[in-house]
Amino acid sequence: MPKNVCAIIAAAGKGERLPGGVAKQFRVMGGVPLLVWSLKAFAAVKDVKRIVIGTAPGEVQAATDMVKGILPDGMAGVVAGGRERQETVKLCLDAVPPDAELVVIHDAARPFVTPDLIRRTIKTAAARGAATAAVRPSDTVKFEHATRGVKENLDRERLWLIQTPQAFRKDLLVKAHEAAAAQGFIGTDDTALVERMGGSVEIVRGSELNLKITTEADWMIAEALVQAGKVKPL
Repeated sequence: MPKNVCAIIAAAGKGERLPGGVAKQFRVMGGVPLLVWSLKAFAAVKDVKRIVIGTAPGEVQAATDMVKGILPDGMAGVVAGGRERQETVKLCLDAVPPDAELVVIHDAARPFVTPDLIRRTIKTAAARGAATAAVRPSDTVKFEHATRGVKENLDRERLWLIQTPQAFRKDLLVKAHEAAAAQGFIGTDDTALVERMGGSVEIVRGSELNLKITTEADWMIAEALVQAGKVKPL
């Protein structure tokens, strides 16, 4: 395992699909803001020496205040993110310590990440250069050929639903972001940036409980999991 890992928590989303007008990373679930769920999970991984949090520009102070008393002094820093997730990650990368060997990225919208999943993703990336958590789909997935209108069932045993955390050698991730920025490419996640450069990303078995909270229905499911005791903050 690398001994100097920096985590990036992408927390600049507006959460516009959730009611209430509060950014989802600051909404409270189980008595704890969503952002804090993730922060505590990463702080429990001993190889993570630094955490960089990317928030919306107007929320930097709120996030900074939230970190106080939760993490050891100096462990975390907050930077203003961009309009797109990719820009937020790039701005966070600029704040990663120069001596960091590996960077692990996570979305604050996935509060139920566990230290075990973080460790396994880091370990795999250390050995292979890049890794991402992922799960198999349980639904039938069809591909529609736009020009022919034909729908084709896809083999679920060859499909993965990509999650975070995602971990990368720092130099590989920096090059991938620089290339994407230079060419105006916007990917759905950081694995897309690495793969378009010819890099390979190893799959790490994730968890169905590591869900992403985007809609009100997602929030309701997450609350039910908390109330049932299936997940709990550290």
